[in-house]
Amino acid sequence: MQVPSNWSELVARCGTPLVLCDVAFVRAQCRRLRAAFDFCDLFYSVKANYSPALVRVMVSEGLGVDAVSPNEVELALRCGAAPERIVYVENNMSDAEMAFAVERGVRLVVGSLSRLKKYAARCPGARVGVRINADVGGAHHARAFTAGPQSKFGIHFTQIPEALAIAAAAQVGIDLVQQHIGSGWLDEAIFAEAADIILRQAARFPDLETVDFGGGFGVAYKDGDHPLDIERMGASLRARVAAFQVELGREFKFALEPGRFLAAESTALLATVQDKKIGVDGRTFLGLDTGFNHLMRPALYNSPHEIRNLSRPDAQLAVYDICGNICESTDFFARAREIPVAEEGDVLAIMNYGAYGAAMGSAYNLRAPAAEVFVDGDIQVLTRRRASLEDLLATFIG
Repeated sequence: MQVPSNWSELVARCGTPLVLCDVAFVRAQCRRLRAAFDFCDLFYSVKANYSPALVRVMVSEGLGVDAVSPNEVELALRCGAAPERIVYVENNMSDAEMAFAVERGVRLVVGSLSRLKKYAARCPGARVGVRINADVGGAHHARAFTAGPQSKFGIHFTQIPEALAIAAAAQVGIDLVQQHIGSGWLDEAIFAEAADIILRQAARFPDLETVDFGGGFGVAYKDGDHPLDIERMGASLRARVAAFQVELGREFKFALEPGRFLAAESTALLATVQDKKIGVDGRTFLGLDTGFNHLMRPALYNSPHEIRNLSRPDAQLAVYDICGNICESTDFFARAREIPVAEEGDVLAIMNYGAYGAAMGSAYNLRAPAAEVFVDGDIQVLTRRRASLEDLLATFIG
């Protein structure tokens, strides 16, 4: 994204921490993916960023919604998504949540034999999707793998015969198979391998209509990262699905669930340097008015988000440990990071905030989420106000 030239006016009006989202960038990412994968239906993974303003942009661009909770389903409906354009991929759901999905008329994808049995008992003769763990994983960090032998997700491919037997006994048609290898991967070969494997497994389902390849497309976070060649990936997958359809002698539908790729680079978190402190070993700490309550990824995954000094972009470079205002020792955005010289009062921009930034946030230390502004050309709209203490305590009783 391009941080708007009037960022200082927005900071003066809204304060920091402040989230800025470039809507034009989001639309461009949607259209680029739709062009490269025009043979696939695209579903926005709302867990990446559930800002209603962003979800409405995705829906307006023709994307469906990939949801993983009842509230995400409700949000998608409120943002204009039709029920048949919502896929609810469950993970350890309750019976009440399953009933909710059925009542709302959304597509349900189950991830265990136990849940498949419960669905078959409740909805004999109906149709359902299943998530398959094909033992292939890919991610930016070991903690972000969502497939493989140690993953909690999906029905293992060796259990497919049992899944088919459960479905057949209740005349339930498994018409969709889905996989998701992980989040933030940049290895196109891993995705190609996973696509080949899920297609082989999909051929085992007699009622198959749709193959969902999942998502997790990564973006470059640091020097040396090579961005995905989306157009090349699209051409490669197109050839694979064409061969699959020829082999089985009929046509199918195909789907992808990109989340991070659509949202990550669209957004920055602006924060003010509140403290500049020299440590006893000579390191310099920059203390910001934000923390891992707003951006957990560096503490959780050691994610190397780019950090810019908006106030002095052309200053000579200096090395800092950049930390937040949360009372925890892991509250750091970067260690030994080189940025233009910063002073107290300067505003820094933490980039690639749009995916799993605000969505993973909390009110830890009773610090409110950051305010949010959506920038769409000359239109700049406050889409999330800063919460008060009363807002943070509103659900408590007594």
